Amino acid sequence: MLALLVILLATAVARPSSSGSGHAALGAVAAPAPAAAVPVGWGTFSDPGTGYRIASPPGWHRETSGPYHRMVLADGDGRAFQIESARPPLGDPMALWTALAASFAKGHRGYHKIHLGRGRYHGMSAAVWEFTHPQGGRTLHKVDVTFTSPKGQWGYAVLFTAPARLWPSSQVLVRAFEQGFIPLE
Repeated sequence: MLALLVILLATAVARPSSSGSGHAALGAVAAPAPAAAVPVGWGTFSDPGTGYRIASPPGWHRETSGPYHRMVLADGDGRAFQIESARPPLGDPMALWTALAASFAKGHRGYHKIHLGRGRYHGMSAAVWEFTHPQGGRTLHKVDVTFTSPKGQWGYAVLFTAPARLWPSSQVLVRAFEQGFIPLE
């Protein structure tokens, strides 16, 4: 099962990253935001079968697929917010991301790990993986956070990706997506 997760996640369209100044994207060390803090005008999507609710800005395209309830929200400029959920969780978040990072590094020339360690997301223990890698003639900056829901029913992987040139200007968007992602249990 872990090998399948590694393959699925390593081939995913997008993986999130942190700020240009370090490793704190997606609120990995910030306090959880209130659920009502979603920006005005954003739409919401909720499906109990996925275990979460998400808000997204107008004009962003949504795609869903896969056995891990993958949802990708993309803006057309190379920025994407991706969520995967599994019930039950697939294992210890730090062990999963450590294995995934090692596999990803072997298969992606130019990969640069910025941070891989423990953190918090919405007040829950999490593994935070921030990195860059070239893809399609440009460098992508990503932060990927994985965690288990408070009741242990769901495992989540939350990823934000942006072209490196857009990373600094995307941090407000990263925080808004974090506020708009709410585990349902």
